[in-house]
Amino acid sequence: MVVPKDRFFPSSPGSGCKHLGRIKKAKVTTNRDYQVSIASALGMNLDQKFLDFSSPSSSSEWAITPAIKNRLRQQVPRPRLSSVNTDIIVKKLQFHNIIDDFYNTAIALSTLSEHLAVATGNEVTIWTEREGGILPALPPGGALISCLGFSPDNVLAIGRKDGSITLYSIAKQSIVGIYNHSHGSVCSVLWYPRGNNDLFIGDTQGSVTHISFQPEQQHGAVRIALIKSVLRCHKEQICGLAVSPDLRDLAVGGNDNMVTVWDISDLPAPVLKFQIHHNAAVKALAFCPWTPGLLATGGGAHDRTIRFWHTRSGALLQTFTLQGQITSIVWSHHCRQLCVTFGFNTADTLLSVYSYPKMNLLAKIPSEYPGRVISACASREGDQVYLGTSDGFVRLCDVWTSKKHLTVIPQAGIYRSDIIDMMEGIDKGGLMIR
Repeated sequence: MVVPKDRFFPSSPGSGCKHLGRIKKAKVTTNRDYQVSIASALGMNLDQKFLDFSSPSSSSEWAITPAIKNRLRQQVPRPRLSSVNTDIIVKKLQFHNIIDDFYNTAIALSTLSEHLAVATGNEVTIWTEREGGILPALPPGGALISCLGFSPDNVLAIGRKDGSITLYSIAKQSIVGIYNHSHGSVCSVLWYPRGNNDLFIGDTQGSVTHISFQPEQQHGAVRIALIKSVLRCHKEQICGLAVSPDLRDLAVGGNDNMVTVWDISDLPAPVLKFQIHHNAAVKALAFCPWTPGLLATGGGAHDRTIRFWHTRSGALLQTFTLQGQITSIVWSHHCRQLCVTFGFNTADTLLSVYSYPKMNLLAKIPSEYPGRVISACASREGDQVYLGTSDGFVRLCDVWTSKKHLTVIPQAGIYRSDIIDMMEGIDKGGLMIR
């Protein structure tokens, strides 16, 4: 119903309306008064009829007044000053005879029991918070130890310069397997994450041998190893090995400044996918735990660069140059960050933490001695990082302790490519499609 503008509705006690008393006349502001106020605030002369297009002088009547400058200055957001955290809690454990060798893997950590194994010359020290350090009974007079690696069921593989590999069971506290490698010194060992039998061995000839230890035939018997395949990966010695979280890819770093990536989805028959170039030896290899197609590789003293790769396509995603020899890379399990450890050319830093993919420096552990990190590994929860250093210490670093209860969801931009994001099932909103 349309109500005529001149229709009057008298007020009554039951109408729900209240009498507000005499209405005061509002102060009327003329258009001229309003224009004068605006012109005054802007520092303009309202009576000027023409615009001057010549270059204004500093005393121009069109200049912004100091009052407006102050107000604008207050409204412009100031950039936040980023600070680098240097207060990471570090606990030091002293060992003797840790060999200062870039190519060695001096420490290994069991993700099952948190036992820490440390190579000390031709012996191994096994340490836990509760028990302290113990020396397992190993064959006497062995060659120098070059690498260590724990299996999913807590068996420690001990590789030596003479090509021998010893398997030591933490649960049984005894030797459960022996293998003698015939293709040169053993440089690197890595257990296949699924099952407890398959071991990759990198040697000085540039090959990776896949061996499988047979189940124990009788109680106390030493397990026998069978060779499953041999990968001719590099022209020089193997420096590092890594398997992707989805068990589809094996990355191999070599002293020939190369990384090869192999398709191991059919484990008995690996297939070479592509090669990655650096300018120095590549020991540091790490697949991202929360998006398995992302691989980080770090070069030695003449390279000092991290390269990020998409292992499905072989695409180089980005490069980032650092200040020294890169000895290891560890991804966070709980946030989009990674840490890098350093060797030569970095007298002031042992470890740095960066955001990904922007690679902003977030935290670092300063070095109090002129040495380097030989190797590093993460704890079972991924919150602590263990550093084996050339001064004979192992440092337990609480890098991500405050973030251990967080969960990472891959978001758009992780691969720095819309096409690769789509390949990985990540939409623009950052949600996983699959």
